[in-house]
Amino acid sequence: MKEAVDKAAEVAKAIIKAMSGDELKNLLAQVFKLLDDIYKAKESAGDK
Repeated sequence: MKEAVDKAAEVAKAIIKAMSGDELKNLLAQVFKLLDDIYKAKESAGDK
């Protein structure tokens, strides 16, 4: 799971370099919501 989080962080850094303003904020919000959903799904499945 840590590898996936590290990869997502790399992607987020690349996005930050490529974008700016409200578009960036909206995209990052979607990324972090997706990560949160993944964590919740794994917790509910008992895979911590």
